[in-house]
Amino acid sequence: MATRPQRRILPFLVGLATIIGLGYGFYWILSQLVQQLNNVTSDTGKAIVTAGVTVFSAVISLVVGKAWEQRVKIQEEVRQRKLPVYEAQIQLLFSAIFASREGSVDDHLVSPGSDEVPLA
Repeated sequence: MATRPQRRILPFLVGLATIIGLGYGFYWILSQLVQQLNNVTSDTGKAIVTAGVTVFSAVISLVVGKAWEQRVKIQEEVRQRKLPVYEAQIQLLFSAIFASREGSVDDHLVSPGSDEVPLA
């Protein structure tokens, strides 16, 4: 039976091997792409590469922009849902502060218990 540290090392090694493999694969694909781009000699080929890079960058900027818009929209919706809660907390805080100055206490500020108030 494997001990506890031995059980933890196998998933770690698998994860590490996966990360190294993905990194190497990404490097290999990128190096092959650069090598193919360097082999382009005609003006038409260079124009095609330039157009492809332009379209790719436009698509990336649109996708990132839409994702950013969606994130901002979600944050605004969350903020709008939290606003009534914060307003109620501030109202409770101010009512507690002003009640202690005026000597009156609202019913929602008194904790439930007996009707009689013990005197110290």
